[in-house]
Amino acid sequence: MANRKAKLVRCAKIPDLGWRRGTLIIVRNGRIKPDFMMYNGKQVRCPQGKYEIRYYEGRKCLHKPAGSDLDVALAAFALFEKKLQYEALQHDLGIKMPVVREAERRTIAELRERFID
Repeated sequence: MANRKAKLVRCAKIPDLGWRRGTLIIVRNGRIKPDFMMYNGKQVRCPQGKYEIRYYEGRKCLHKPAGSDLDVALAAFALFEKKLQYEALQHDLGIKMPVVREAERRTIAELRERFID
């Protein structure tokens, strides 16, 4: 079964600790607080950082870069979530994409020659 969850995290340089990953802080109005992250239960301001999408392939945790701008990262995360939903729906419905073997693939020039003949 496909993994269906992903999360947006911040990877930033914390003074005296180095590069760490932390969860994003959502304020009362539902927005994400830029340049801040939760690390060890504390809010840490870290302007030097980037956003990543955390997801799993099987049991392995992977991180995909999503940029250093919050708006770009949110857009990339929304697109990634849609891709996960699409793959999960394909798995649930049993839809399989046809596999084209290398021997069956043709170049445009070969197809043109066959059409003209």
